Amino acid sequence: IRTGVVLAKEGGALEKMLPPFQMGAGGPVGDGQQVMSWVHIDDLVDLYIYAVENEKLSGVYNGTAPEPLTNKVFSKVLGKVLGKPVLFPVPPLVLKVALGEMSQLVTQGQFVSPKRTLESGFEFQYPRLAGALLDILKDIKEGYSFIESYQWIPKKKSEVFSFFSKAENLEKITPKYLNFKIIGKSTESIEEGTLIDYKLSLRGLPMKWKTLISEFEHESHFIDSQLKGPYKEWIHLHKFYDSADGTLMRDYVKYRLPMGLLGKLMAGSFVKKDVNSIFQYRKEVIEKDIF
Repeated sequence: IRTGVVLAKEGGALEKMLPPFQMGAGGPVGDGQQVMSWVHIDDLVDLYIYAVENEKLSGVYNGTAPEPLTNKVFSKVLGKVLGKPVLFPVPPLVLKVALGEMSQLVTQGQFVSPKRTLESGFEFQYPRLAGALLDILKDIKEGYSFIESYQWIPKKKSEVFSFFSKAENLEKITPKYLNFKIIGKSTESIEEGTLIDYKLSLRGLPMKWKTLISEFEHESHFIDSQLKGPYKEWIHLHKFYDSADGTLMRDYVKYRLPMGLLGKLMAGSFVKKDVNSIFQYRKEVIEKDIF
């Protein structure tokens, strides 16, 4: 499957392109006539699944939406979806510094048609750029960021879920430098409506955090939502799946920083790095010491 510019909430070219557009300073690269062949990440994933499940498919297929556009048009649509003006062209060198090798897909252009893909019977959820961007940017426009992490554990889902649904076990899988400590909870066992209070240190600053278990389904998932803490909003989904004689655990975090776009520009990269390092630490501890 040949792939063009993949559009997603996190990572890839769109994440690098967004900040100037959000500030009303975005624009086409150079003269904007280079063609961009793009695809919504959900369509790309669906195409991979479609190819795996359809034994009749063979050879090369293009994993790009059926609407390749010039960079100039792409920029206009992006600005319109964000509600921002598109006034100034961006020098290709600036994009090359920001995107690295990925910049070639934007600066040099790439006209790709998914003719054979469509002829195979595959249907795109997002064949048009405006619809794709509206779906991807609906939360980003409101200042949200996202982090997703997966880990496979060679234990039954009942055992894994039981461990993670006990608040005190969080202390065992949290880096020591965070000084994480549960200081109170409203119910002995976690359930929908449980309130949990804990303290921790973020980059050396001590603070308290209160979270609400806003949703709980036994051996399926639970969601904790920050009521008081360092974020403007923090929603953390813990989801558990039976997988290959074990359990696949998915963490999906949706959060907003204080001070809107300014806060995101000033601290967004640090926050994402810190949270990803916490998830990585947790993975290592779980593999070595817990299960």
